[in-house]
Amino acid sequence: MRQILTPSTVPWVLFACAAAPVLAWRSTGFPNLFLEDDAYFYLQIAWNIGTGHGSTFDGLTITNGYHLLWMGLLSVLAWVVASLGFGKAAMVVLVSLAGVSLAATSAVGAFRSTAERIFYVVLALFCGATMEGTLVAALCLLAMRAFLDDDASLPVTLGAAFLLPLARIDYGWVAPALALICLGDRGRMQRLPLLPIAAAAALGAATHFAVERAMFGTWTTVSSAYKADLFTRSGAFLIVQNLANRANQIRYACAALCGIAIGAQAWRLREGRTALAFGVALAPLMLYSVVNAMRDWYFLPGLAMLLLLASRACTHAPRAWRTAVAIQASVIAIACVMYLIQVQPDWQRTSAFVSAARATLTSADVVYQIDGSGFTGWTLPAHVVNGDGLVNSWSYRERLRANALGSYLRDVRATHIIDNRESVDPLLQYHGLVVRADQATLEADTGQTRNGAVHYRLFRLK
Repeated sequence: MRQILTPSTVPWVLFACAAAPVLAWRSTGFPNLFLEDDAYFYLQIAWNIGTGHGSTFDGLTITNGYHLLWMGLLSVLAWVVASLGFGKAAMVVLVSLAGVSLAATSAVGAFRSTAERIFYVVLALFCGATMEGTLVAALCLLAMRAFLDDDASLPVTLGAAFLLPLARIDYGWVAPALALICLGDRGRMQRLPLLPIAAAAALGAATHFAVERAMFGTWTTVSSAYKADLFTRSGAFLIVQNLANRANQIRYACAALCGIAIGAQAWRLREGRTALAFGVALAPLMLYSVVNAMRDWYFLPGLAMLLLLASRACTHAPRAWRTAVAIQASVIAIACVMYLIQVQPDWQRTSAFVSAARATLTSADVVYQIDGSGFTGWTLPAHVVNGDGLVNSWSYRERLRANALGSYLRDVRATHIIDNRESVDPLLQYHGLVVRADQATLEADTGQTRNGAVHYRLFRLK
């Protein structure tokens, strides 16, 4: 116990214990900064798995729209909570504790100064600490530590290489890429031997595909297919959209800060391997910025690796680096506080909407919602069907692609719809599915919100 509760770790343990109930309280309204809509997808599916209802979001259809390792961890937590007789509120506390603790543990293990550790934990909270990105970032930091630090453990690095494809299959290449850079450097090759690292990563990837195939009869997740469809529809516009987002601009600025520090060191020492490692860390950010709508948690693994590289690169100028880190941490903290103040009215309205909707819905009702269904699916007692397809079934995706949703509400025996697009008539028009105003009766409404995406309206179908 003494090794765990050291003077340097006790403050982080206390912080995680204090932050978890705060995050759980904030989860009762939306938006809340700390839990994205996709985090509620994970919570609800994990709850269903942990309570014996299978891999489903809505309780009606099977889905594999998630990353295996994070869902596995959350499902175990859900089972523990349910076995002890507690409910969903306790589940959010435990998941929040797990996310914040993982971020704090990664910070203490990877970074040497208090300023860097605080910066990383603040960054993790700003980038969705309750999503799989926190776990992916922790594993990436282990791989990057093996590239940078003499005291890195080979068994730990091999474990990280194996687990990365299970945490996010698109990060399975990171550890082998770093090992490839080490060729010709005897010291680094001992910490990152290419063949064992590549074998561990290949085994992890094979395990991922085998599990998907055995459990769901497919090699990929329905969520990845949905995102591929999104890129096909949106194309190059995604990069413009990502750069225009103010929160994203702060995250890109963090990447730029680290890039400047790493670049200066690589140029000063003519260190080509550092430059290549910088490319490994930066590649996911650049790729996802082009092919995907950047969500908060997409940033954390790349930023974590960039921050660690910059930390080691700036040992010759520690005071300047700590000052830059403190400024960045302050900017993010101020941005978080300002955001929470701005969204507070919407948070109160969505929380009130949940109370009103719970008063009219039962566990037998089926609610169809296209956008923002994670929050409502977690907080409402009904079967909430995810309409955009991210955590729906493969058969639903095929109907989406064929614009063949015309009879879908009848097929799932939907009793309600939730709309957050402020449509007048038709209320819903989506891939062949049309619901007109005279076909539904309004039962609950958040009222006008600052963010139109959370102007929830619950309609009962006639």
